[in-house]
Amino acid sequence: MRAALLALTFLLAGCGAAGGGSIAGTPGTSGPVTVTADQSTYFAGQMIGAAVHNGLGAPIYAFDTRSGCSILDLQIESQGQWTTSNEARCPMGRVARRVAIAPGGDYTTRIAAYRFGLTTQPLSPGTYRLALTYQLTAQFTAQFTTQLMPSTTVTAGTAATSVTTVYSSSFVILATAR
Repeated sequence: MRAALLALTFLLAGCGAAGGGSIAGTPGTSGPVTVTADQSTYFAGQMIGAAVHNGLGAPIYAFDTRSGCSILDLQIESQGQWTTSNEARCPMGRVARRVAIAPGGDYTTRIAAYRFGLTTQPLSPGTYRLALTYQLTAQFTAQFTTQLMPSTTVTAGTAATSVTTVYSSSFVILATAR
């Protein structure tokens, strides 16, 4: 019962909000759309604060079924390669919600640095970053829900939909503080 309540607490904490406050930090990808983590170092199990800023003149759209039920993927670096971590995936059994971030708008979230399963355990120590895959149209294709490379073009019917991925600066998750 206690594990279930703990898991529910982290799920609810991970829900993001468009139009939220700001997060201090340095984005990893420069450009009009930025992703920022609130710290450069975390302990395993600590909440990761993150923000997306849309500096474009048009809204951007993403799904909220990524890490911590947010629009951001948690990626881990291993041997010089970045891969999407499955450890903090959204365990909710619900339909994905489309999140729109208005021009000049912000989206903030907190992601629990935990992996969910039969037991809740802290993420593995390592170097991580956050990734946002978005598009400029509200019409999503099934292909958009998969992990796409930056600036991939997906053909949807007769129209092409540009999908873009931007990243935060890397940060480190250390073993649990004692």
